[in-house]
Amino acid sequence: HLLLLEGGGIINGSFLDENLIDELSLVVAPFIESSDDAKDLFRDYNVLQQYALINVKKYDDGTLWLKYKTCDDE
Repeated sequence: HLLLLEGGGIINGSFLDENLIDELSLVVAPFIESSDDAKDLFRDYNVLQQYALINVKKYDDGTLWLKYKTCDDE
């Protein structure tokens, strides 16, 4: 079963704390968020230490699609 989680730092962090995320798919687009209300992806910035980068796709507009799997899945 698959679940798409599109939360903010708190809900994403809660799922991580329970080891419920086995893959991260992040799209990084060349836009600037200048709002003070911008939300973090995770409340813990060291979260990616638990994951291994498995694929990077670069698009012509400068967008990057990064895929990570838990280190246990390697």
